[in-house]
Amino acid sequence: MRCLVVLAIVLAACAPGAASAGSVAPSAAPSAASPSPSRSPAAAAHAYREVAALGDFQLLAPDGQTVWSFVQGGKGTTSYFAFQRLDGSVVGRLDNLTAMGRPEWLPDSSAMFVELAAGQRAGPLGVLQTDGRLIETLLDDANPALSPDGRWIAAERQEGCCADIRIHEIRIAPREGGPLRTLVTSTDPTIQPVALLGWSPDGEVVYRDGPHVRSVTLGGRITELPAPAGAARPLSRSGTAPDGQVILACAADPLAFWTIAGGRVVDLPLQPAWPLRLPWCSTREEVMWLGGHELLLRDDAGQLRAYDPTTGATRAIALSPGAALLGASGDALLLSIDGDLHVASAATGAAHAVGLGYGKDFSVRSLDGGRFFVRTGGKSGYLVE
Repeated sequence: MRCLVVLAIVLAACAPGAASAGSVAPSAAPSAASPSPSRSPAAAAHAYREVAALGDFQLLAPDGQTVWSFVQGGKGTTSYFAFQRLDGSVVGRLDNLTAMGRPEWLPDSSAMFVELAAGQRAGPLGVLQTDGRLIETLLDDANPALSPDGRWIAAERQEGCCADIRIHEIRIAPREGGPLRTLVTSTDPTIQPVALLGWSPDGEVVYRDGPHVRSVTLGGRITELPAPAGAARPLSRSGTAPDGQVILACAADPLAFWTIAGGRVVDLPLQPAWPLRLPWCSTREEVMWLGGHELLLRDDAGQLRAYDPTTGATRAIALSPGAALLGASGDALLLSIDGDLHVASAATGAAHAVGLGYGKDFSVRSLDGGRFFVRTGGKSGYLVE
C-alpha cells in the first residue's frame, strides 16, 4: 500500500485523473465532462482524438501511439500497469508494483524509465518495456539519459541520505540490462559537484564537474568544453532537442540558461518564450523546441523568435493577434486564441481551430510530428493532430 500512495503523490500533480475503461477513437461531440467545443466558426471538424485508458495518470508516448496508465485494483483484484494502443488494445501489462514511481517515456517510445523503490534518495532505475517486461538496470533513478544509439543509459550515482545526498559519479549500463560501470568520478570535495547534462550526438556523455563542463567518451577520454564565465555555476539539464543536437542547461536562483552544441557552451541570447517558474529551472516538458533543435525565445520587444543554437541564427515567428503560446512540435505551434485551441504553422502562420476550448485545468505535452497531448483535470486527455 505504501508504494501506491507514493505513486499517487508523485504523479497526481502533473497527470490527469482516472480515465474510464475504453478505447481511443476519433472524438464525437464533447460530452458534459469534456472540454467545451470551440466557439470559432472555423472549427467545423474535430482535429483531436479523446484518449481513454484503463487506469489513472495516463501518459502518452512521444510517438503518440501508446498510452501508459496505472490501474487501481478493486477489492479482491490486483493493481497493475497497462500499455494500450490507440485502438484500446492492451499490448503490455505489469503486475509487479515495485515498479512504482516517476514514470518517464524514453525518447524512442519503446519503454519507460521507472523508479523501483522510494527512499530518502533516488531509488533503483528500471526500464519498463511496452510489452510489460521489466529490466533492472542496477543504476540509480537519478537524472537518467538514453544514448543516441539507444544502447546505453547514463545516470548519476547518489550516496548518503536526505539533505546530505552526495553526487560524485556518473555510471553507465546497457539499456537491455547487464553490468554497470563508473564512467566519471569527481575529485571535487563539494557535496554535489557532478550533474549529468546529457549525451552529445556522437555518443559522448556531457556533464558538469564543479565549475567545469566536460564530455567523456565511453572509453574514458575527457574533454573540457569551452564555456562563458557565467557557466561556472552549478548547471543542470533542462532539456535535450528532439534531434539530440542541442542540450539546454540551466542554473537556478538567479535563473539563467545555456545551450551546449558542437562542443561549446553558449549563453542563451534571449529570454525563453515558455512560462518560467522563477527562480527554478524549467523541466524537460516545459521547454519548447521547434523543428529538430530550434528554441522558442522572445526578444526585448516581446517578438517570438526561433533560435538555432548550432548556427546562432534567429528568425521571427508571427502569431495571430491575442494568441497565447502553449506548445511547439515540428513546424506546429499550439495556441489558445480567445480560449479556443488552434494549431498554426510556424513557417506560414496558417492556423486551424482544433475544436476544443482550453481551460485552467489543462496542461500540454508536445509529441513527435507536430502533435500534442492535452491533459485535463477530468477523466480524459486529448491527442491534438
